Parts: sequence; structure tokens; C-alpha cells
Amino acid sequence: MGGWKGSKDSESLASLQLAVDLGCNFFDTAWGYGAGHSEGLLGQIVRLNPGKKLYTATKIPPKNSIWPSRENLS
Repeated sequence: MGGWKGSKDSESLASLQLAVDLGCNFFDTAWGYGAGHSEGLLGQIVRLNPGKKLYTATKIPPKNSIWPSRENLS
């Protein structure tokens, strides 16, 4: 869904919508999945389903872009 392996946005959106139609209401994503691309697709699905309670979780990398993050030793 993040643009890996030649995925198509139209197929990803159709899959997400099918999941919503079948009752899925929780989605987990991360900025690292296509540099925010998957979050954008998920946002489209949320906006297309205003009458449904859809829950999302996301993760972002640390400000210093070092991942995994390291303990601050200062």
C-alpha cells in the first residue's frame, strides 16, 4: 500500500474500502510506509466514510531521523 512492489493506489483504496464494508474499523500505519503515502490513502478512506467510526494509529520517526531511536545519553 505504500507503493512497494508495484502496488496500485486504486487497488489499495478498493481493498481498504472492502475492509471497511466488511466491518473493519481499526487501521495501523506509519510514515515509513511509503514516506506517508499509506497514510494519505487511509485518509482518503476515512473521508469517504464520514458516517462510520474508523480508528487509526500511526507512527512517526524521531526528529533526528535516527531509527531505531537511541537513548539520550547527555
